[in-house]
Amino acid sequence: FVTLSLFTPTLFTPAPFFIPLHPSEEFKSIPLTPSNMGRKHFVSDQDGTLIKEAPYGKISTHYEFLEQNTEWVYQFQQGILTYTQAVGNFAEELGRRGGTKAEVFRLLTKLTPVLGLDKLLEHLNGSDSSGLALISVGLLEVSDIHGITPHFKEHHGARLTYDDDGRVTGVKHFEGTSAGKLYCVNDICIRHHITYRDVVYAGDSGNDHAVAKAIIQGGGTFLLVKTKETEGTIEHYYKRGERKEIEELKRIATATIQSLEEVIPFLE
Repeated sequence: FVTLSLFTPTLFTPAPFFIPLHPSEEFKSIPLTPSNMGRKHFVSDQDGTLIKEAPYGKISTHYEFLEQNTEWVYQFQQGILTYTQAVGNFAEELGRRGGTKAEVFRLLTKLTPVLGLDKLLEHLNGSDSSGLALISVGLLEVSDIHGITPHFKEHHGARLTYDDDGRVTGVKHFEGTSAGKLYCVNDICIRHHITYRDVVYAGDSGNDHAVAKAIIQGGGTFLLVKTKETEGTIEHYYKRGERKEIEELKRIATATIQSLEEVIPFLE
């Protein structure tokens, strides 16, 4: 599988502007062959879609800056902060509070997979359908720890950086906005010689909105993953600025699913 190296470092000094690197600089175009024609390609969000909890919430709770981090997320959703500034603030505060790789990984192991993840990964491993790309604003370490990474050919998201002693020094990421996700999906389709009609995309929140609309309009499949009610939890708090987008996702989704095993029929 391909491990993402498409990163722009944020080393505790968030830039006022963010220009995403073109994914094609990292991933070469895939030849048009029978193996990528006439089949469904699975593209998925991570946080809230494959894993129930938000890793940023889990980590900031443990290091006692959840309220600050949630406010940064809300300000990003409202356009007050750029994505680069919001994720940079998280990494800077985590480093200031003594965050370490060992402790971060220990916390991430405690995150809960969405129901049916094991069945979906088993299907992707043994079928002609393809786990094409994981696209997330979340930390890709989560997918490494929970065995998700090998089932996707490409991985676009964030990773914390550490010094030689394992202390958090910053974060590398791609443009994790709704528009950034759509840009990434478009590039993937071009390089793999596929159209929206060939894509099955799973997501759960407002930053999946642009991708979901484009894929539905292009004849593809968007699956809204809705786990058990999250009112009053970290996930609900994080999504308070996305209610309008989430309501539209409910309206336009090909299907709303509660178990990832329900993805499988759409890939067959």
